[in-house]
This record gives sequence, structure tokens and C-alpha cells, in this order.
Amino acid sequence: MSFCLRLELARAEGALERVLATVRRRGFEVGWLVARPCGEADGLDLLLRLAGPRPPENLLHQCRKLVDVRWAELVADPAEGAPLWELATRLERA
Repeated sequence: MSFCLRLELARAEGALERVLATVRRRGFEVGWLVARPCGEADGLDLLLRLAGPRPPENLLHQCRKLVDVRWAELVADPAEGAPLWELATRLERA
């Protein structure tokens, strides 16, 4: 089962690595990842397409516990197969 997870991270050393380690430890695989600076200079907006056998809500709960995660939510999967640059543009509009 695949799904998308959107997060906003504080720009702290190791923040992205902690998110990816949590994803891996929970048994999910990253299909793709789009990252861009968010409105605040000290933040990073991430959109990840993930796949795995476990319920995505469990991963969402774990990600929300990470100190550098400001917020996290499950989002509708943007058009499957869309080019990553197009996904990044959609993030800007969201």
C-alpha cells in the first residue's frame, strides 16, 4: 500500500536523517521525496511517497513525536507518475 506523508521540519542538524530513519525502522520504503524551504527561513517542507504493509497512521504518529517535526499529515497521493519538479510546484501552491 502506498501513501503520501507531508511534514514541516525545523532546519536542524540531522532532522531529515531522523525522519528517514523513522520511516525505515517502521518498515516503509521511500518511493520519492520532494523537499523545499518553507515560508520561514528555518524550515523545510517535505513530501514523501511511501509504501509498506503497516498502517500509515502508525508512522504519522511516530513522526509527530520527533522533536524537529513541526507538523505532519497524510495527504492524497498527487498524480502518480508526475515529474518531481511538477510535485514541487504543487507544494508551493498548497
